[in-house]
Amino acid sequence: LLGKTGIKVKAMGFGAMYLPRVSEQESDIIIKRALELGINYFDTASAYQDSEKKLGRVLSLRDKDFVITSRSIAYKKSFDVFKKEFEQSFDRLGIETIDFYGFHAVNSKAELDTVMGDPLNFLKEQREKGRIRHIAITGHNHVTMTEAIKTGEFEMAMFPFNVIETEPLDSLLDTA
Repeated sequence: LLGKTGIKVKAMGFGAMYLPRVSEQESDIIIKRALELGINYFDTASAYQDSEKKLGRVLSLRDKDFVITSRSIAYKKSFDVFKKEFEQSFDRLGIETIDFYGFHAVNSKAELDTVMGDPLNFLKEQREKGRIRHIAITGHNHVTMTEAIKTGEFEMAMFPFNVIETEPLDSLLDTA
């Protein structure tokens, strides 16, 4: 299960950050093979160049037997740019509902404060309309991510945690 959402995903997911490095034909083969192997979670972001479009080429042709996350960094530019990029994600993916949509690279208190205003209210409205199912947040600053989780507004939080980046052990993992 993916957190408290009730959504079931496989232990291994598909990160689309590097899809821009391959052609559309190659990405079609890679995505189809991932599906054949049982991968049902796909992670992308509008900042990952053409990854949404490449995922959409394959996933939009399927019954909704997958879970997809996308997010935007455009809240750093303006609320209007964020809303525009939100709509573009749907166009590129070619799907009616995005399972998790959220804020990409929230790395400071000022950025968290920004997303907690109009951008978050907008995503709540989109969730009520059924366009997205859950609101997500990502970041690389464990202190900021801990504060984001404490708000209770996000149903998914993604952050780096590995043998080099162990800071989430300080408080982030316990808070989550």
